[in-house]
Amino acid sequence: MVKKIPAETRKKQKENKKYRPKKYSCSREKGIPAIFIYTEGINTEPIYFESLKRYANGYLNIKIHGCGIGHLSLVDQAVENFYTKIDEHQVFVERKTGDVFRQIWCVFDRDDFKAQFNNAIHKGLSCKYEIAFSNPCFELWFYLHKEYQSTIIDKNNYKKCLKDKFGLEYDKSKHVAQVFINKLHADYYPYNLQDLFRNAINLEKNNMLCSDCSTMQLNNCFDCDPRTKVHYLVMLIMYKYLSDKEKAFIKGKYPDIVSIIENIIA
Repeated sequence: MVKKIPAETRKKQKENKKYRPKKYSCSREKGIPAIFIYTEGINTEPIYFESLKRYANGYLNIKIHGCGIGHLSLVDQAVENFYTKIDEHQVFVERKTGDVFRQIWCVFDRDDFKAQFNNAIHKGLSCKYEIAFSNPCFELWFYLHKEYQSTIIDKNNYKKCLKDKFGLEYDKSKHVAQVFINKLHADYYPYNLQDLFRNAINLEKNNMLCSDCSTMQLNNCFDCDPRTKVHYLVMLIMYKYLSDKEKAFIKGKYPDIVSIIENIIA
């Protein structure tokens, strides 16, 4: 008589088989590193990062997923969708496809849930994900295209502030966000971004509450208003167009992936 395998054991065997490491390459295009970007929003952020992909063509593969969920749930989804394999380099393997990504990015706003926001940053960093948060909101990144901003603006007022600065309607609806982002590209991309990057770097440098996020100590990034870390991701994507000083800055942050990019575009 064949001994029946308990249901719980069969379930575990099925899961182990499902997530068994596959033979894979580091990218769908051989030799080109890939990054996966999760965004909290489903319109503005995905539209913006999709619009940047053209600038990284040939040296960076980018996959973007607009989640439409809160920051902690977003990080949880990234954890659920990937497992890591560490040998010579760390890579992130997508469970369903076996595709490999060199970096996982989580892009989200502060919102009004203090513990969840801080915990999402801490959890993401502890999983070795890159966290491009904005405090209070992603629209701060757009504002920094025009000028440096170190004082608090209520997140509900950014819509009016952006209209005043750019002379263009802005909201999070798909069509309006697309028109606004098209205007950004016409005015700034790819060669007029020096002030933007300088504004973002100085804003982070001058924030005395939390000079750096750490996985060892949960810093209170909720109170670091205004602040953004989106510039790290954008500078990585726009690497080919950076000044030598900007290249040195982002290479200091991500030396492994930048070295690969430099070899490709040399």
